[in-house]
Amino acid sequence: MKYHPNIDNKIVDRINQSEEDGGVWLKDVSVGDTIFVKTKNTKYVIKKTEKGFKIEGNKIYCPNPTSCTINGSTWGASMLKIGFIGVGMHMEYYVEGHRGVTTTKIQSVSLPTHPRLGGAP
Repeated sequence: MKYHPNIDNKIVDRINQSEEDGGVWLKDVSVGDTIFVKTKNTKYVIKKTEKGFKIEGNKIYCPNPTSCTINGSTWGASMLKIGFIGVGMHMEYYVEGHRGVTTTKIQSVSLPTHPRLGGAP
């Protein structure tokens, strides 16, 4: 494993571990694909459309499919892994009319069309 001289080795280890724990890179999601994300409190369904993503699952922010911007995932601090939804992390997204939403800890992520991440949680 190669470490960066300007980043603490513990941070690099955590970044690498996040990918081993499982997750989805948003750049790998095709139009028509559905991502299933289960957090401690909520089950989200995220669909990729021609115009971006639609999310549903949260009773307050997105009880029905709602256009959103997904920034990525965090460990609960200021460091964000942009464009990645990862197990053991907290997804960060925006829906119109609300400030950013940070979920509880992600327990599982699946993308049924992805060979390694098939099946809904």
